[in-house]
Amino acid sequence: MRWNVNSYISLCLMGIALAVIITALGWPFRTALFPISIGIAVIVFAAVELIRSLFFEKEAPEAAATEPADPEKDDEVDPVLARQRTWNIFAWILGFCLMILLLGFPVAVPLLVFTYLRFHGKESWGLTLLLTALTFLFFQGLFVWLLNTFFAEGWLIIAIERLLES
Repeated sequence: MRWNVNSYISLCLMGIALAVIITALGWPFRTALFPISIGIAVIVFAAVELIRSLFFEKEAPEAAATEPADPEKDDEVDPVLARQRTWNIFAWILGFCLMILLLGFPVAVPLLVFTYLRFHGKESWGLTLLLTALTFLFFQGLFVWLLNTFFAEGWLIIAIERLLES
C-alpha cells in the first residue's frame, strides 16, 4: 500500500461529496435528489480510484517522478493544434452557456447535442437526429415530467413571448 497524490485527491473528493450529501439531507426531496445522487456517485468513483491508487498502481520510475509534465515537450500533439483544440472546446462551452441564457435549458440541451454532433462531429443526419431526439426525451422525461423541475425561460424566449402578447 502506497499513498500518493491520487490517494489524497480521492480522499478529498470523498470528503467533499460526503459534506454535500449531509448538507442536502435536510433539504426537501426534489431539491436534495440531484446533489445526493451526484455525491453518491462521486464517493463510489473516488473510492474505486483510492483503492486502485493504493493497491494496484505501480511505482513510477525515478526520472518520471522528479520531472514535471511539460506539454510543450510532448511529441505526440503539436502545441499549435493543442491550442486550437483548447479554444475550440472553450467556444463550444461558451456557446452552450449562451444557449442556456438565451433559450433556456430545455431548448439548449438538445440544440447543443444536435449542433455538436452535426457540425463538430460530422455525424450523419440520421444519427444526429436520433441522438438529439433521445436527448430531448430523456431530458423532458426525467427533469420535466418525472421530477417536475422548473427551468427559467431564456431571455430570447421571454422577449418573443412579450412581443406576441403586445
